[in-house]
Amino acid sequence: AGGCTVRAFAATYDGKSQAQARFLNLVVRRHVPRINAGVIVLEPEQHRVLIETFAAVVEASYPVAIADEATIAGHGPFAGLHHVPSIVILDPEGHEVFRHLGLADNHAIDAALKALEQGKTPPE
Repeated sequence: AGGCTVRAFAATYDGKSQAQARFLNLVVRRHVPRINAGVIVLEPEQHRVLIETFAAVVEASYPVAIADEATIAGHGPFAGLHHVPSIVILDPEGHEVFRHLGLADNHAIDAALKALEQGKTPPE
């Protein structure tokens, strides 16, 4: 799925979010530079120190961003997304083409990317 963007939504206090971030490292290793990837932490700016520590602990090989207030509230481009961890895949034009709530391992993310590359709907 060349040009797709994989976004993981996470929280620093959530063990599954740490696992999700580590799985994303494996996906990045396999697919960059064909994809973009990153984590959006659904916590306020005041948690910056925790978020920087989270990024270091999971050895993030991609950007880790702090969600804005609208995203944390479930508004904006990822409307209704409150579940951590979650994975969203955007097509090259930035449209959401896949959403998985809950932990998705690297194989599940790979399968979604492969399906999109083939013009198919990714497996849930």
